[in-house]
Amino acid sequence: MAAIGQTLPPGRNLVNVSPQPILRFLKGQPKALGTVQIMIGVITLVFGIVLVSDPQYAPASVLSGNVYWASIVYIIAGSLSVAAENNLNSCLVKGSLGMNVVSAVFSAVGIGVLTTDLFLYYYCNSYEDCYRFMARSKAISGVLLVFAFLQFIISISISAFACKATCCSDMMVPVVMYGNQAATGNPQVSVLTIPNQAVNSNPQNVVYPPQAQVNNPVSQNVYEWTHRR
Repeated sequence: MAAIGQTLPPGRNLVNVSPQPILRFLKGQPKALGTVQIMIGVITLVFGIVLVSDPQYAPASVLSGNVYWASIVYIIAGSLSVAAENNLNSCLVKGSLGMNVVSAVFSAVGIGVLTTDLFLYYYCNSYEDCYRFMARSKAISGVLLVFAFLQFIISISISAFACKATCCSDMMVPVVMYGNQAATGNPQVSVLTIPNQAVNSNPQNVVYPPQAQVNNPVSQNVYEWTHRR
């Protein structure tokens, strides 16, 4: 958000609020979904450790390393989603968007690898040991496949809301200017959105119109800010 370093007229207070488009990110419940992502990442990592307990018959998901890298990506993506809701700003939202896109890719690859594991058969010397391992491996792969599919849906959902929030939030910067009456409890406040790029390019060009030019039926103490190039 652009900061305007100019002295305000007496009795006026400048309040910077979060851009409205970025608030769309909260509609996707990123904190709740991010918590689920973290849990999926931890469970995936634990099951991956169980699968590697017998490296002689390790499934494709373990040999490829997808189960481990994916779990780390899930945890990072979930953590960024939770942090983005707790401290809403464009940097965290964009970080959550990027990591959830990566998470969607890893989960999609994981779906393919885990599906392959379900149809692979292992040949070994001891039928009993091989059967026991295959039963355990396929059961875990089936559970991980469900989690990978769930992670894919969550990542796509968070990415969609984050994209809606970030694609517009840099275009307009809302600036709310309260007058004396508004600051004492008047909930009706005039809001002017100023192009972020224009404000950042030359903040000294932001001017205050004279009192005679203010035409606001709510309060004569509320000013609109305009930008001159």
